[in-house]
Amino acid sequence: MDTERQPEDTRGLLHDLSNVVAGLVRLAETALRNLEPGHPAREDILAIAAACGQAAELVREAVEGAPPPGGGSELNTLAAGQVEVARRTHGARVRLMASKDPLRVRMAPAELRRVLDNLILNALDAVEENEGEVVVRIGRGPGDRALLEVRDAGRGMDAPTLARVFEPGFTTRPGRGHGLGLKVVKDLVEKHGGDVRVTSATGLGTSVRILLPFAPPARGSGTILLVDDHVEVRRSMKGVLADSGYRVLEAGDAKGALRLLDAGVDLLLTDMKLPDMDGTELAAAATAARPGLKVALMSGYAWPREPGTEILVKPADPDELRERVRSMLEG
Repeated sequence: MDTERQPEDTRGLLHDLSNVVAGLVRLAETALRNLEPGHPAREDILAIAAACGQAAELVREAVEGAPPPGGGSELNTLAAGQVEVARRTHGARVRLMASKDPLRVRMAPAELRRVLDNLILNALDAVEENEGEVVVRIGRGPGDRALLEVRDAGRGMDAPTLARVFEPGFTTRPGRGHGLGLKVVKDLVEKHGGDVRVTSATGLGTSVRILLPFAPPARGSGTILLVDDHVEVRRSMKGVLADSGYRVLEAGDAKGALRLLDAGVDLLLTDMKLPDMDGTELAAAATAARPGLKVALMSGYAWPREPGTEILVKPADPDELRERVRSMLEG
């Protein structure tokens, strides 16, 4: 979507929607962290968290036209949410076997959700006739990499068919698929230094095994000045950043932010749309007062990018936010 041609009311609507979704993402993440593993509400919250993540991606795509690049993802939590969505959509035919250890992998949440969706939907289609089970397994694989496996007890493939599974446009479901699912998976995984292996035999089902490099630790250090006039957005982002080891100062407007600059601020993270001045004006005033201060601008819709300017589109996925902040502070 060409955001520069959007009517002002549409751009404003996207901005407001991004703030709502950001709050929902944070509330779902907080609820999951506070619930015991066996709590009866946990599966409902997982499904809500996955749906919120997908909503955030849709808002970002409406703003920028593509998912955010790079980043890292918590494989266990993200996979649990996608499996729960699949269960509710297709019945209790998807089972998750996951490691208890946190597994952060080098792939953006939007990309990892796309990989999981393609694999799970392919597997469910394979077991449709015999109503078999699909298993999603997550753990540590060889070579100090994370393992993601999706296997089904479906009809399987013979050797000639198996040899063509990564060909663009090839499908075993004429008229029902476009034949790009596994090709997309392979491209995304290899882009991040991972490997994909498919094994199958007629009548014995199919297994897709993916090995992904681990992402750098998400925790960091430093002081961040977070500026946004929406309290829920500030609360959401502050929680994510504070949990990641950062000291977070808050302000609801530019004047309040400028008064906090002397508190050892390393990064100014400000919304573009503030009640007393816009984010670029605040950034200019802040860097004039503190030369060398790092600045990132946030927006619920697209703004022209100046060379060297960091733009973070809201609603920011928690993993993406951690990764972008860590990269800015360490870079």
